[in-house]
Amino acid sequence: MFITVEQVKAARALLGWSQEDLANRADLTQNQISSFEFGRTKPADVLELIYKTFLFHGISFLKNGVQLNPEAVSTLDGEGWYLRLLDDVYSALIDQKDAELLIFCADDKASPPEVNNRYRKIRNAGIHMRQLVEEGNTYLMGPLKEYRYIPKERFKNYVALVYGNKVALCTEHNTKALVFNDTNLATVWRNIFDVLWDKLDKPERSDAHERF
Repeated sequence: MFITVEQVKAARALLGWSQEDLANRADLTQNQISSFEFGRTKPADVLELIYKTFLFHGISFLKNGVQLNPEAVSTLDGEGWYLRLLDDVYSALIDQKDAELLIFCADDKASPPEVNNRYRKIRNAGIHMRQLVEEGNTYLMGPLKEYRYIPKERFKNYVALVYGNKVALCTEHNTKALVFNDTNLATVWRNIFDVLWDKLDKPERSDAHERF
């Protein structure tokens, strides 16, 4: 994998990103991005994170440049992949009116602190959340109105997220995500969620000792 400074700058321009925007999405510092673009350093681990971040956001690297593929399928994997997914949720929805994150087959109790902190960041930005969880699960960190119960025999903790024009499917034992940037697909999944939402039971209590 080899990418040039010119390709990175061109990719940023296509996405309308500053160095700080790229750094935030790649889990790097702005100084690392600046050092690369000014030719001071080219560490392999930084290049890999930059490369994967651009691929995730629909950038293809060509022999003599880059191009944007808005209807792309991207993969998130490796350490911190779910945190990066939630960062993308935040970035995709922060400027949308009445933005909402829909989560299939969630389990608040299984989420580590860093994930819950990302959820708090999303919620504090005014982004609404609704979740489908396992019947009988009373460890619910949000208001009860944000949950519906999937019958136990139909539940599998394989999370799927719908946000903006994207659908993210967690796969391979929840170790990676396939993210589809497809308006029509997102509409289909959102409609399925709403049909289930209208038919499933609402929880009556929560025993969670921690709240969002």
